[in-house]
Amino acid sequence: MKGAKSMRIADLRVRDIRFPTSRSLDGSDAMNPDPDYSAAYVELVGEGGQTGYGLTFTIGRGNEVCVAAIEALRGFVVGRELDPEDLGEYARRLTHDSQLRWLGPEKGVMHLAAAALVNGAWDLVARQAGLPLWRLLANSSPDQLVDLVDWRYLTDALTPDAARDLLADKVPGRAERIAYIAEAGYPAYTTSAGWLGYDDEKVTRLAKAAVADGFDMIKLKVGADLADDLRRFGAARAAVGPVLTPAATLFVFRHAGQEFAVRSILGSLQTHGRYRPFSWSFGARVGDQMIEGEMVVEPSDVIGLTYTDTDGGSKYCYNSAIATCRMQMAGKAFERRQLVATRRAMFEILTDKRHHAVPLLA
Repeated sequence: MKGAKSMRIADLRVRDIRFPTSRSLDGSDAMNPDPDYSAAYVELVGEGGQTGYGLTFTIGRGNEVCVAAIEALRGFVVGRELDPEDLGEYARRLTHDSQLRWLGPEKGVMHLAAAALVNGAWDLVARQAGLPLWRLLANSSPDQLVDLVDWRYLTDALTPDAARDLLADKVPGRAERIAYIAEAGYPAYTTSAGWLGYDDEKVTRLAKAAVADGFDMIKLKVGADLADDLRRFGAARAAVGPVLTPAATLFVFRHAGQEFAVRSILGSLQTHGRYRPFSWSFGARVGDQMIEGEMVVEPSDVIGLTYTDTDGGSKYCYNSAIATCRMQMAGKAFERRQLVATRRAMFEILTDKRHHAVPLLA
């Protein structure tokens, strides 16, 4: 966002848009059995004609109340400057008015209305920059990101300075993470097969379609009746086949007489990991301890082997004994420091993908 020019908002358009999803029970769950997916849809028009689009989601009745709430905020948007380098100020402008605060800008309908206008502003700024929104955020500095947050109810758990330090620690490697997301995308699940009002035939059919579309995570809604939930899970499991184990990063790190270990699936909720040929980055923050690591190897230093899988297909094992490993650590148990093993680390991965840059020895 650095260097972007401020713009004046010339117009605000709001639409009440609704879809009759209750007819087919799309979107149904235990608390909302018959939703009509709807949106108060916002268009923010800059003086130069560039338009940003935002929405706030409802499930039907009352959507017109959100539209009216957005209209109540018109004077805080139209004719006012939007500074791409200070979108935190724009958000606070919408939620700090002394009279509208009585209606609850941090909850309820006014919160939804402000969200639509904030979404529209971010979309407008991203379009002006010629970037998808995630790239705009990824290019932001730790100071810019911290300034976006309203910290009034957060500082007991996290202070702005602590958040800034966390973000600054992640700046190294940011370019590599951006490149990976651009190449491989971001993991996602689908709820297309899992709405509570669907019968078993529809759950089965849509679960198979989701797997065919490449999804390896499917979310099913539960909570109305335990027996029905178990039956629907059985139908979905039969449709998608064997259990797909979720990705997990587990490791044991020993240094200077201290051990840092994540050995369980529950513990892996505090870890992260990412692999792309032939680079593996991983890390964890558990309590006061932080570990970040990366292991890389050139394809020319890797050997490949082929194994026959239980289903008759092929698995490929790639390994190297001359990889490079970098580790950073910080916390009470470890003094902040970096360890590097250059071309002295072991690296191995088993995958379904054939990497043609590496010859197979067997």
